[in-house]
Amino acid sequence: MLYTEPSVVMDRIRSNNQGRPTVTAFEAAFHCELQASVALIYGINLGLPVYLLDSSKSADSLTAEVLRLMGVFVEQRALDM
Repeated sequence: MLYTEPSVVMDRIRSNNQGRPTVTAFEAAFHCELQASVALIYGINLGLPVYLLDSSKSADSLTAEVLRLMGVFVEQRALDM
């Protein structure tokens, strides 16, 4: 599951709302907590791990982290391309 700080969510919505309403810091944090709760419930019911990834990092960093969690080795220079 991807998560980030409420301020990052608010900045992203402000810069490109794509039809989304403006949210408060409380609403952004609460939405993230709800998503985490649902992800954890699925993980518990399916007996699978749930990974929480900070989406304030770059797309390349997130990609590398997902591949690492999957057990796929990727050289750093391949991600730099």
